[in-house]
Amino acid sequence: NEISDQLQNEIERELKNNNLLNCDVAVRSSGLDEDSKEHSFAGMFSSFLFQNGMKSIERSIRECWASAYSERCLEYRHKNNLSLEGIGMGVVIQKMVDSDVSGVMFTRNPIDQVDHDGVIIESLFGQCEGLVCGEFEADHYRVDRETGSYKVTTVSKTEKYKKKVGDVGLEKVSVSSSLINTESLSEVEVKSLLSLANKIENYFGAPMDIEWSIEKGELYVVQMR
Repeated sequence: NEISDQLQNEIERELKNNNLLNCDVAVRSSGLDEDSKEHSFAGMFSSFLFQNGMKSIERSIRECWASAYSERCLEYRHKNNLSLEGIGMGVVIQKMVDSDVSGVMFTRNPIDQVDHDGVIIESLFGQCEGLVCGEFEADHYRVDRETGSYKVTTVSKTEKYKKKVGDVGLEKVSVSSSLINTESLSEVEVKSLLSLANKIENYFGAPMDIEWSIEKGELYVVQMR
């Protein structure tokens, strides 16, 4: 559907008020029933990175809405006896983080249910898109939440996603040969992520799945569930 003039004006006003109108932004889908204890739509809805200007933002918003009705989402709803009526889709517009390193973090080990002390971090160079869509492998860290000690399994990271030159969106570029087989995180960054994991889990009182980014040494949380 087209976005009404009233909604367009409201979006443009808020972007201006937050100095985002002519900045790179992420336009992220946020299904109203996306993630609960019983169901998860993780990875099924669309999000669009490095969008700039009202035209590309409006297009991204419409595509976020449309992703709630994709064949994959409707099939998931049908299999889990979820209603096909009144499907709600929110959209979040965030200032874009131009990630040097990014990844996902689980405050509790999602594979080994008896591992109560492990925080799991997966990381790669550039934007996290290649990891969340399953295209790229990532370095794997298992961090002890009490001692901060960790074990890492590194992978060859030959490509990464970065901002597309001269356009909106992402493009794949080669990772520097000197970095391909190196750890994507320093010891200081691992400790910062562990501290963040503990703070977030303590605040929400439940295990959390966190997508994070590091740009110029600053750690950002871009979304969580």
